Amino acid sequence: GAKFIGWLCFILSITGIFVFYLSMQLLDYVEKHPTPQNRELIEDIPTYMMACMVLIGFHTIDMFFSTLLLVGVYKEKSELLMCWLIYGFIDLAVAINVGYLRSFIFFVIDLYFLLVVYSYYKELTCAERS
Repeated sequence: GAKFIGWLCFILSITGIFVFYLSMQLLDYVEKHPTPQNRELIEDIPTYMMACMVLIGFHTIDMFFSTLLLVGVYKEKSELLMCWLIYGFIDLAVAINVGYLRSFIFFVIDLYFLLVVYSYYKELTCAERS
């Protein structure tokens, strides 16, 4: 379960980075090739570019922690799993506090992922003690 979650999060992070990079390229093209239809958009392009950069940063952080999760699972290092769990709880808390909670379904999925990884973490820590 934790391997699947690690790979899924890693792939989704890479996908997010790619999508927002393409969005930046498209915005750059629109800015350099104005048309009557997109003149209104051009004044907001710096804001959209900044948002894309911030989201690329978030996805890069997600990718880093997903890598930690994968290394922790494959090398059976509970400390790395704990790093991912802490990041996951912080990410969830921030999403709730800033009103970015996408939907109830994604909230439940995020909680489920945290519980699966926590369960594996407990399994590893018990095995390390004995």
